[in-house]
Amino acid sequence: MKIILSILMVFSFCLSVKANNNTNRQIGHWEFEENNNAVLYSEIDKSAAFKIDESKPRITDQARVKIIQTKNGSTIGTADGQRLRGVPMAYSASDLVNPFETKIFNPDFYKTARNMGFNAVRCFVDQPDVYNELKVNESLAILDTIVNLASKYGLQLMLNAGNIGYFRNNEPQELIRLIQYNKVWNGILATRYRNRTHVIFEQQNEPFYDNPFAYPRYIQDMADCYGFMRSIAPDSHISLFTFMLSCGYSMLDQVKLLENKIKIDWTKTTVAYHGYGPPCQNIEKITELMKGYPVVETEFWPEKNMGEGGFDTDYEMAGLEDNEISWFTWWLHTGETGLYIYEPIFADLKSIGKMWDFTTIDLQEPTVNCGIDTIVFLPKNTITLKGLVTDNGSIVKYNWFLLKQPENANVTFTQNNEIAELSNMIKGSYHLRLFVWDNDNNYTYDDITVVLGNLQNIPGKIEAEDYSAAYGIGGTTAIGWIGMGDYTEYIVDIASSGLYSINVNASAAADFGGTGRFLIDGVRVSSIFTVTTSSSPDDWNSFFPAYCSAQLTEGRHTLRWEPVSVKAYNIDYFVFTNTKATIETTPDLTLKLPVNNAELIVTATDPSGIKSYEWKVIQAPKAFLFSGIKHSSTYSVNQLIVGDYIFQAIVTTNENLVISKDVKVSVTACDDNPTVTAGADRKFSLPQDSVKVSIVTTSGSGIASYKWEKLSGPAAGLMSNMDSPTLELAGLVDGVYSFMITVVSNKGCVASDEVKVKVFLPTGVDEINNSELKVFPNPSSDGKFIVQLPNGWVNKRILLRITDLTGRVVSEQWIDGTANGTIQTSKPLGSGSYIMNVHLDDQIETAKLIVE
Repeated sequence: MKIILSILMVFSFCLSVKANNNTNRQIGHWEFEENNNAVLYSEIDKSAAFKIDESKPRITDQARVKIIQTKNGSTIGTADGQRLRGVPMAYSASDLVNPFETKIFNPDFYKTARNMGFNAVRCFVDQPDVYNELKVNESLAILDTIVNLASKYGLQLMLNAGNIGYFRNNEPQELIRLIQYNKVWNGILATRYRNRTHVIFEQQNEPFYDNPFAYPRYIQDMADCYGFMRSIAPDSHISLFTFMLSCGYSMLDQVKLLENKIKIDWTKTTVAYHGYGPPCQNIEKITELMKGYPVVETEFWPEKNMGEGGFDTDYEMAGLEDNEISWFTWWLHTGETGLYIYEPIFADLKSIGKMWDFTTIDLQEPTVNCGIDTIVFLPKNTITLKGLVTDNGSIVKYNWFLLKQPENANVTFTQNNEIAELSNMIKGSYHLRLFVWDNDNNYTYDDITVVLGNLQNIPGKIEAEDYSAAYGIGGTTAIGWIGMGDYTEYIVDIASSGLYSINVNASAAADFGGTGRFLIDGVRVSSIFTVTTSSSPDDWNSFFPAYCSAQLTEGRHTLRWEPVSVKAYNIDYFVFTNTKATIETTPDLTLKLPVNNAELIVTATDPSGIKSYEWKVIQAPKAFLFSGIKHSSTYSVNQLIVGDYIFQAIVTTNENLVISKDVKVSVTACDDNPTVTAGADRKFSLPQDSVKVSIVTTSGSGIASYKWEKLSGPAAGLMSNMDSPTLELAGLVDGVYSFMITVVSNKGCVASDEVKVKVFLPTGVDEINNSELKVFPNPSSDGKFIVQLPNGWVNKRILLRITDLTGRVVSEQWIDGTANGTIQTSKPLGSGSYIMNVHLDDQIETAKLIVE
């Protein structure tokens, strides 16, 4: 709380308030009243009030925007006639918790935006609880910072008051509440910033989703709010509507409806829209609107091929530049929000001649350097820090902030200009930041992290919970709640360089567990350890050794443990034992198919001798089948598929020290990746008992060989042409056959496919599930049928054969192509049931026919 209050003092103007309890008041009880150049935000009965002070203008405030004429109509522009090109920003009151981690309080964001080519910022304002004075003041403190920094770096600032409810909730009572709420919040914003000439008010955000006619009151609501804001801020620019781009209605008609409700000063007002949704042909809705009213686009996806605003351009902003419309972009649709996302976009725009001219700024801000991060070891618990500050003028103010400290810490923090002191520290990390201001009111800052912990000795035992820094874990006598991305760090003093055996004492219930490894000074140094799990699903208290090893270098270092894969496990301690052993393995390998095997070798030595060898698979593609652990210094792996593998050689010495080393094997695809498809499963009924199955293949080098094999099915049946693209089958009986085709390219690359042949008894033809073949009418009253062929069978030579249920052929006809995809039986059939097989080359489709 001390930090938050200090921040408010630094970044906000003083807000004069009177305490009162408004938490459950109706929004309609509030009004604004002019009184001695201030605005009272009060109840109608005047029983309680607090004053919203006006933000005072600064000499860096940009002149008010104006309406400028373009080739298609008009848009908003700067006082010197430049169109606005804006970057987005959003905030919430939660930014006060750790504000200097956000772009809102970072002057570099505004300076960088200005020097990239933006001349404006659009802030999507978080609506506070207007019943709560503290929340209003917190929000205004953030906004004061944004307003002042935008002014300092020469940026126009559009404040969007937020959603009014239509888009968020379609319940009528919620709509009414939020509309009134929006009106009051707009009144607060207009009151506070009406004298800041670079501030533009955007009255709302997307008042409806895509259909204004579903919300007939929104025009009247907009008119009421506009009149209210205009009475408070007569000289400020106000942007209305903020439609989502639509082709389903005329935006021009909606603007005219508003003009029927209230008089609009179009010299200080624009119509805003968002470029989302399906494009309108030739942006007709926008160009139609621009002929009569000034227009600005305040949101769109900036990335390439995301232009939905109707422009025939790769980038939406390129279309906006062509049509001379001022704009404010949104972030990437993927959620990326850094200014870096615009660098490749602007480079592309420059290459196609769509980038605009702009000037950069250099305010000669001070520099500050707090030095490198520092480690303090117990029992010492005090440290003094000093920042090195330079400036071309003079430094008028210093301010240190303690932004982060360990939980339950009660540290004493004092500061005097560039000096700060921490005392009564407890174990953990402390993050500090020094701000400095110069005599031109420029400021900057630098960070430093101080870590207090025990100095751990290697060789030796380290209790896992005795860390200097950690993320994501918990526990007092062991560490747990471990997930990916978690870690613990220890400051270690390594007595001598060498190969160390590491025993990780860990526990995991059945079906949990995982793997982990160690890093020294940020570099991975150890093999991977694998946690042994309990046989019980509820046993987390049985700890077992998990081994790995690492080559460590003498001296003081930062040791980090991190999980490689984890479902969940706990760690009690680590034991580092120096060995006189050595271990070497086959170097990491990269194999390119068709090579899919390798021989891995481990060579180990130890004065006591080697007791055993063991190989494990630590990581492999899911489809890879591992045959088991191998107990030899040589390990042959084969039938590898594309993917990354980690094999681990584990060696135990005669003194029972365990050392290990990992070997990574990467398997990549062939240069020439052939493909083969045998098509859809074949389905037909007896008495037909033969079929040809043909394949389609692709290969850059050509196919060297074909091989068919039977995987399953009835014993009856003959296969021929098993080394060709077409398999011939005969003598089939009812049942399901499965066949595999394998092709090898001229470069030795392999591809395969499986196909099934389903043969039915005539009485079982109802079991055929064939959505491709449509027969109607079925049953038929006149014995005639029309057959709708499957996709891809149009204009092909078709054989249509009909048999009765004994297998006797009653009709057979060849049809040489049909343009509409339908064929008809040639002669009427008598009453009864029949089987129809329709053939296209080796493809067969079957249906049962009934004549009533």
